[in-house]
Amino acid sequence: MASSGLAYPDRFYAAAAYAGFGAGGATSSAAISRFQNDVALLLYGLHQQATVGPCNVPKPRAWNPVEQSKWTSWHGLGSMPSAEAMRLFVKILEEEDPGWYSRVPEFNPEPVVDIQMHKPKDEPQSVPASTNGTSIPEPKIISENGSSVETQDKDVILEGLSTVSSHDEWTPLSVSGLRPKPRYEHGATVLQNKMYIFGGNHNGRYLSDLQALDLKSLTWSKVDAKLQAESADSTKTTQIAPCAGHSLISWGNKFLSIAGHTKDPSEGITVKEFDPHTCTWSIVKTYGKPPVSRGGQTVTLVGTTLVLFGGEDAKRCLLNDLHILDLETMTWDDVDAIGTPPSPRSDHAAACHADRYLLIFGGGSHATCFNDLHVLDLQTMEWSRPKQQGLTPSPRAGHAGATVGENWYIVGGGNNKSGVSETLVLNMSTLTWSVVSTVEGRVPLASEGMTLVHSNYIGYDYLISFGGYNGRYSNEVYTLKLSLKSDSQSTVKEETVSDTTSRVIEPEAEISQDGKIREIAMDSADSDLNNRNDEASEQLIADLKAQKEELEATLSREQLQTVQLKEDIAQAETRNAELTKELQAVRGQLASEQSRCFKLEVDVAELRQKLQSMDALEKEVELLRRQKAASEQAALDAKQRQSSGGMWGLVLGPFVFLGGREAPGRPGVRGGHQVRAERGDAGLPRGDRRPGPPGDGDVVQEPAYPRPVRVHRRGGGRRQGQERERRRRQQGAGRRRRRWRVLQAGLQHRLQGGDAAVALLAQVRRQAVPRRRLRSARYSDEPEPLSDYYVAVVSDDEVVLLLGNLKKEAFRRTGSRPSLRDAVLVCKKEHVFSKKRFLTKARFDDRGKLHDISIECSSSNLSGAGVGVDVDMVIKIDGSVNVLVRHLQWKFRGNECISLDHLKVQVYWDAHDWLFGTEMRNALFIFKPEPLPSTAAADLHTDEYSDFCLFLYAWKLE
Repeated sequence: MASSGLAYPDRFYAAAAYAGFGAGGATSSAAISRFQNDVALLLYGLHQQATVGPCNVPKPRAWNPVEQSKWTSWHGLGSMPSAEAMRLFVKILEEEDPGWYSRVPEFNPEPVVDIQMHKPKDEPQSVPASTNGTSIPEPKIISENGSSVETQDKDVILEGLSTVSSHDEWTPLSVSGLRPKPRYEHGATVLQNKMYIFGGNHNGRYLSDLQALDLKSLTWSKVDAKLQAESADSTKTTQIAPCAGHSLISWGNKFLSIAGHTKDPSEGITVKEFDPHTCTWSIVKTYGKPPVSRGGQTVTLVGTTLVLFGGEDAKRCLLNDLHILDLETMTWDDVDAIGTPPSPRSDHAAACHADRYLLIFGGGSHATCFNDLHVLDLQTMEWSRPKQQGLTPSPRAGHAGATVGENWYIVGGGNNKSGVSETLVLNMSTLTWSVVSTVEGRVPLASEGMTLVHSNYIGYDYLISFGGYNGRYSNEVYTLKLSLKSDSQSTVKEETVSDTTSRVIEPEAEISQDGKIREIAMDSADSDLNNRNDEASEQLIADLKAQKEELEATLSREQLQTVQLKEDIAQAETRNAELTKELQAVRGQLASEQSRCFKLEVDVAELRQKLQSMDALEKEVELLRRQKAASEQAALDAKQRQSSGGMWGLVLGPFVFLGGREAPGRPGVRGGHQVRAERGDAGLPRGDRRPGPPGDGDVVQEPAYPRPVRVHRRGGGRRQGQERERRRRQQGAGRRRRRWRVLQAGLQHRLQGGDAAVALLAQVRRQAVPRRRLRSARYSDEPEPLSDYYVAVVSDDEVVLLLGNLKKEAFRRTGSRPSLRDAVLVCKKEHVFSKKRFLTKARFDDRGKLHDISIECSSSNLSGAGVGVDVDMVIKIDGSVNVLVRHLQWKFRGNECISLDHLKVQVYWDAHDWLFGTEMRNALFIFKPEPLPSTAAADLHTDEYSDFCLFLYAWKLE
């Protein structure tokens, strides 16, 4: 090289003189004007760093942009060594003007003095810095000794994120412009070197403003956005609704706002789109069934789809459902994944790794926070809980996350006690947790509801946070400069240089630690490198062709398999249709068999009742036979007594009459004969005497004789009289016993036959005498009286049955004592007439409450209802639906067990006549309580089980 004759620092002073930096720090305007603005400022900063050292002068005032740009260029170099600054100065000059050394005049090095940056100078030809603090690099061709080398100018960023010098430490950004209102639960995204902030929550109120932070100038600005109305007039715009807890996703040159809490929530999720060029919002029309409206969810971009998980709906119900939105067709899809999903949660974080795995971390419920990590394989749609390495994160909710390559950064959040101060990073390939940095004190970084975005700026990766709430709302902006550079850092292309010259590959040198000046790297290469590149390119093309052929073959096989699968699916659908028809036929047969079985059960029950009735009839017949035998025996005894009179009995018979005249109306006088004969039933009440011919002791008037004469049977005696008296007493006791058996058998028959409206069972030893008072009874809409009445049944001076509320009056009027055992209600039969709703009341336990029973049908006209008519029936008890019968035409007979007041009640129904009967049709409903277990009976303090049964006949009126 021509410039190889001088060594440093003489080489640097020669380059500085050629570039226009003379003695005393004077700058030649003619020489410096040959370079672009960014190169000139960079050369100035390197010259000052090499000659003066690090910048210690104060920053100039804002009204002088040229001096401010120079100060920024110099100050951005930090503590770079002087030798390094000299070397970079010469290197940049060689890149801009490779033949500079041949045009340098005789050089005499002179000392360099410091230049006061804050002192204004007259530089009429100096070019001010660009408005955004940066310049766009343009490719150039650098000629050196006849050889051409293609390179590219490197950006020299004078403002923006490059002001951050420290790595892996959170730094507050000094921003300008009107700051947004403090908030949390907002949405944030980066688009075209701008960070957009939309919505949020401030003091319990939802926000709708849209703010933008220019990452080059670090200036806030409010975007006056309008909502385009959904009408034919596209120019009509309205204000967008405020929201919080939503998600912002960049898509192309626009960004989307998905879900979020609003003041008037809709049923489904709303998707809005913002166009930065027109500054308008628009509602995106989606297809399929949208998820329920919610906030606090996560929305992750995976390829051309959005994956939505969890959140909290408008009713504060936590969710853990999974939905996918195809951004090409704008169609929602509800996904049913296998495995154990995360528990319902909101305010969690989500990320995507390798366009296949969805990671869910943290979040919270209404009472607790989580620190679990769940992974969803988007190809197999299976949830899993992988094993993690490194430290164990603390539980948190309301945190924010951002991915940079394979690293997932987690910032902020809270655990219901305080904010989380550490910043974590998870290597998604190895699932290893580590701490990046930790903040101290009550700073916005340790808060909930903040946002975190990633931006690549001049080759460095930055994490930018905004907002949050940790007891107070924040609108501060913090940034974290990552230590590793992005893979997207631009490099200098290599070209062939002359065989006579060769360059030594120099390592990359960093111009500034704060990132304002990108590193400059120029690598030399020889001619063999291009040959190797050509061979590698040919080999790569061959490999790509082979892969293409293999993919085409695989695609053909997949297409054949697809056709085969379609045929299999068609066959399966045909088979499914046949099986469906068979299933319907079998269901019809099963329904008919169930109906027949139920009818048989009813018939068997009726036959059992008839058998019980026959048993009662047989008992009655036996009693009648006994009564007949007793009557025949009594008649035979009477004949024997008439025939046993001795000689006088044979001559005169049982009576002796003497002559006399009739005395009408005066028995016992001379007008007639009065004869008294002794009978076996003498002394009994008149109602207990037997009808028949006169016996001993009867008084009979015979009008044809003048006077009665008392004649005693000579064949009798005292002994026969005593025998007859004993016989009469035995016969009286036998008659009373027969009457009690007849009464008991009749009562038992009425209980078994169910003919009485209310059947009562009581232990009675004598003939029961009913007593009642119903004249002053009070009634309602029911057939039974409510109050002011009593019905009592008395037997053996005991009130064995007492109904009504006038118990004291009943005991006073009957003059009887209460029975030792209470009467038990056994069964009740009631007929109800209505068109659609049938109402009654019943008490299923002696100590239970009175329940309202309602039976309703979906149609009031059931005549002719067949298989094609759907009829539903509902049985309600106390207003609650206890039995719901769908398709009554198929289930017109059945039973179901329900729980009511700690009792299990079996409900039977037979509605066959409703659907298929003629004229007056009724349905039978039976309510039968089941026996209680021993523990339940002890809890209810019942000594014995009441075998109560309610028979309800519901008559349908047309």
